[in-house]
Amino acid sequence: VLVFLILTFVPAASAQRFEIGGNLGAGFPQSQFGRNIDRAGVGLNAYGGLAPADLPFFLGLRVGYFNYGSEQRRDILSGQFTQIDADVTTTNNIVMLQLCARLQPNVGSLRPYVEGFLGWNYLYTLTTVKGEFTGDEISNDVNLDDGAFTYGGGGGIQIMLTGPPDPEEGEEAAGSGLAL
Repeated sequence: VLVFLILTFVPAASAQRFEIGGNLGAGFPQSQFGRNIDRAGVGLNAYGGLAPADLPFFLGLRVGYFNYGSEQRRDILSGQFTQIDADVTTTNNIVMLQLCARLQPNVGSLRPYVEGFLGWNYLYTLTTVKGEFTGDEISNDVNLDDGAFTYGGGGGIQIMLTGPPDPEEGEEAAGSGLAL
């Protein structure tokens, strides 16, 4: 469906607006992943794409990072000649890359929207060891990692920070915008 929309409507649009933005997000583990994780993930998303000036939708790419838990402990590492007091931190993370399609009005500074997305998630657990006194990183290791296909939807209100609020205000409207 997304490919059909891109091929059908985007080339025919007379003016397009490039848009970039970002948002805070929450991820709620589902199915098998949800049985092993007992908390929601929190993170940041950045996106960019095209919004045809005469059609009420946006097509783009989103990149995100979510953390769904961490653990810190103090440990003593034994070396060949000495012992080191160390701070050990293990974090559970997800990096996302997604195509997104959003229905939203092209006018106004506040723009409600609904969206759908599909893409790929890279999940990994990282353990970092730092010296207690210096804070210098001694070592890090990706303990576990995996990838998964992802899809979903959402909604919200886009707040336009720059760019003309109305695409009918002239050629500048086909330029760019920054949203939050």
